[in-house]
Amino acid sequence: MAAPHVGLLITELHIPGADSLKDKRSVIKSILAVSRREYNVSGAEIDHLDNRRRSELAFTCVSNRPSQCREVIASVLKYLDSLPDIEVTSSEIEQW
Repeated sequence: MAAPHVGLLITELHIPGADSLKDKRSVIKSILAVSRREYNVSGAEIDHLDNRRRSELAFTCVSNRPSQCREVIASVLKYLDSLPDIEVTSSEIEQW
């Protein structure tokens, strides 16, 4: 049996156009849905839940190949960097 490999991406986001928590949640919900659908990752907002312009998201990937985890996590980060409505202020990638 092959050992599973886990990739983790933690990102902190700035959402300058969010004037309310409803605006922020709309942006976050869209990011999480696209990430799940396009990259087959699990994602969740993990911090700054009550701050309308900040968010911290975590994404995970599980695979039987470490290279696939790296590629998927890198793709999610590239997707986040491409979004015009947000700014990635920090990111951290870990793999086990």
